[in-house]
Amino acid sequence: MIDLKGMKKLTRNELVSLNGGGRNRCIRKFQKQIVKANSLNMTDDAREGVIGIILDQMLAC
Repeated sequence: MIDLKGMKKLTRNELVSLNGGGRNRCIRKFQKQIVKANSLNMTDDAREGVIGIILDQMLAC
């Protein structure tokens, strides 16, 4: 399981490694979504759920 605390601080290279070195276009799109999810006003549990869904989509990309 990926630690979702501080996901906003993930670098692009870390996202690439999470994605198994996948396509860069996908990484950029999902990195923006993660930053947006972190800026939303919601509880930590809800934020972790949203970021988890975004990461699942990224890994399937």
